[in-house]
Amino acid sequence: RHVPLTPVAPDSPYRKQLESDLLRPVTAIVAAVKLEALGADSKQPLRVGLQSDNPWVKFAAAESLAYLGHADGARELAEAAERH
Repeated sequence: RHVPLTPVAPDSPYRKQLESDLLRPVTAIVAAVKLEALGADSKQPLRVGLQSDNPWVKFAAAESLAYLGHADGARELAEAAERH
């Protein structure tokens, strides 16, 4: 469901909306999964999510980065496991 059937350009309104949704705790988890489904081009917006003060946003971004094969959010995942 979260994988688009047609290619999504890096500057598309859909991607921009997901990047915005990632930074809101209420929509962070779903937005991160959808960004992850878009592939490696989503690495930078997910890294931005790691800078959030909100633990849900950080977790969502870190988890999606991990599934994309990037260890950028390993520290955030460890902290989330420890605290929550």
